[in-house]
Amino acid sequence: MFLCAEFTNALLEDREPEIDLYESLAMTVPGIVAHESAGKDGEQLPVP
Repeated sequence: MFLCAEFTNALLEDREPEIDLYESLAMTVPGIVAHESAGKDGEQLPVP
């Protein structure tokens, strides 16, 4: 919830959010790849 509020406040205050796009991707992409891996019986997949 904090991240959503921070993003919204940054937009309203016309400033950069505390967590930028690259940090957000670094936190999100591994989870997406892990989910895909689980659907393939745990096959190891590269994380871009």
